[in-house]
Amino acid sequence: MFKRRYDDLRVDIKMRKNSCRSRHVALTIAGSDSSSAAGIQGDLRMFSALGVYACTVITAITAQNTREVRNVAPIEADLVSRQISCIISDIPPSAVKIGMIHNVSAIKAAANALSSIKCPIVLDPVMYATNRAALIENDAHHYLLSTFAPNLHVITPNIEEAENLSGERITRQKDFLKAAKRIQKSGARNVIITGGHGSSKLSSDYLLQEDGNEVLISRSRIPIKELHGSGCNFSAALTAFIARGFSLRDAFELANESIHKIIQNAYHIGRGLPVTDPVFHVYNDASRFKVLQRIQEALDYIESIENLGHLIPETQSNIVYALEGAKRIDDVAGVKGRIVRIGNKAKPSMHAQFGSSYHTANAILAYHASNPKVRSAMNIKFDRRIKSICSSRFNTSSYQRNKEPKQIKSQDGRSIFWGVTEALRKKPGAEIIYHTGDIGKEAMTMIFGYEPFDVIKKLKLILGEYP
Repeated sequence: MFKRRYDDLRVDIKMRKNSCRSRHVALTIAGSDSSSAAGIQGDLRMFSALGVYACTVITAITAQNTREVRNVAPIEADLVSRQISCIISDIPPSAVKIGMIHNVSAIKAAANALSSIKCPIVLDPVMYATNRAALIENDAHHYLLSTFAPNLHVITPNIEEAENLSGERITRQKDFLKAAKRIQKSGARNVIITGGHGSSKLSSDYLLQEDGNEVLISRSRIPIKELHGSGCNFSAALTAFIARGFSLRDAFELANESIHKIIQNAYHIGRGLPVTDPVFHVYNDASRFKVLQRIQEALDYIESIENLGHLIPETQSNIVYALEGAKRIDDVAGVKGRIVRIGNKAKPSMHAQFGSSYHTANAILAYHASNPKVRSAMNIKFDRRIKSICSSRFNTSSYQRNKEPKQIKSQDGRSIFWGVTEALRKKPGAEIIYHTGDIGKEAMTMIFGYEPFDVIKKLKLILGEYP
């Protein structure tokens, strides 16, 4: 009996080990960025965001923030080499990204340590930080490409770096080809030139493949002058997709799409440049899933509540749940359609999704702007009995729709937002907010809570005392 259990355990462990070995692994060789937007830290987040296990070799320690690079302390060449050998002997990577390597001795050591490796190598020829601080010694510039050329799969300079490597000026899209061909002659089989640092209305990324095929991806430039981390993020994304088995062209297109989304969500974390954050969308996607899951659980429960149909107004109900920091209707999940009355019960007409509610979503957006902890709301009908129950049970406030300013009334959808804001101005922390209607507008009660089941708890208290 005990032997069988032990054998089963060994089989389980073996299966787990084989499963672990099937994971995609990428190795990044780069400097440490103490602000965490670029370098090793940025690569770690990007690899993780794209489902790739990250191994690291640190080539330098930097003292930097979003405004400046104050110091660069290179790691000894022998230690760089030992880090690489240690990793590849135990955890063979599916792709390698090379970023900042500060001096010639470290470049040669890294190239020698990688000489036997069979996987694709991506070289991001980092020369300067965004604030123009030098990240590589002057005499090391020309060693980068030639030293790694024998095993190099693709190089990813930005426009300035491509000009430095090729000796060609890049001012128009047609200049990409001439510069890329010059870089190819120096030993890079495939060349990607990223155009995020350009000045035109379009931001263009360009790929020249070793067979001569060209790919140009152009997008409207996002109105952000400079960013910290976007270049590292692109080459890391490219490496991750290559590690996952995508062709270079597909990896290029997927990396471009990923970076575009990341740049759209860049934000200020310090007093200098805005930063890119590869895990932003991972957290956002997870949050959206959890919100949808919770609102669906609430809807399933609402269907089971006896006599709830008596609280559904003529214009019907909705229950919503907002993401943390919600700013827009698309950040709020609710029933697509409404919650309708069927006999003495309430039933959602369709499933829950983001951006499906309008009036109730505007109500929670207004409340959430005042108190970020409050993220859920549901509307029910209004009458004197409900008013009495709410006034005795909860902190209650109200507003009058007939006193709504004309400039607010003329803006579609702003009425509810204005009303909730006005009610909270009169009584901060109100759990229930109602209005008595206006011409063509049904009177309404709005229940607020931290999350959907907090709202439902208050809903059931009202229903329990309602005739």
